[in-house]
Amino acid sequence: QYDWIFKTIGFCITKNINLVIRIHPGEAKMKGKHTLSEIISTKFKKLPSNITIIMADDKASSYNILNNAKAAIVFVSTIGIEIPFYDTPCIVVGDAYYKNYGFTYNPDSFGEYYEMLHKFSEREKVVDINVKDKLYKYVLSLDNYRRYIGYGEYYKYTGREEIGKNRGHSF
Repeated sequence: QYDWIFKTIGFCITKNINLVIRIHPGEAKMKGKHTLSEIISTKFKKLPSNITIIMADDKASSYNILNNAKAAIVFVSTIGIEIPFYDTPCIVVGDAYYKNYGFTYNPDSFGEYYEMLHKFSEREKVVDINVKDKLYKYVLSLDNYRRYIGYGEYYKYTGREEIGKNRGHSF
C-alpha cells in the first residue's frame, strides 16, 4: 500500500511537480498505530517545498484542495466518487469499489501511472462530458440500489422523490 505513495513522492520530487498529500481525517482517531505522515517521514526525512502534507486533524477542506488540483490520487477513499464532480481527474491506485466504471483513471502499472501524473500535471483542467456522464449513471445506479434494498424512507425524508419528479426522473 505504501509503495505507490513513496514512488509518487519520488516522482514528484524528480519532476518538480507540486504534490499535496491529504492524510485521511479518519487517521486523527487512530491510537497506537503509525500514521501515514510518520510512515512517510521514515522514508523521506525532509520533503522539498513542492511536497505538502496536510495532517488528518487539519481543518483544511479536501474540497477546497480539489478546486485547485489538476488531478487527485486515491487508494480506496470514497472521495474518489466526488472528485470527478470537481472536473478533476481521479486516479485510483487501490481496489476501490467504484473503480472501472469509466469515471476514474486506473493505471495497470507504475509506468502507466507516471504517464498519467506527468500528463495531468502539464495540462489545465478540462471538463470531460464522457466522464461526467458515466459518473452520473453510476451515482444514479447507487440511488436506485439504495431504494431497492429498502432505503425508500430516506428519499422521502430528504425530499429526493420530489426533486426527481421535478426533473423528469424517478428515484
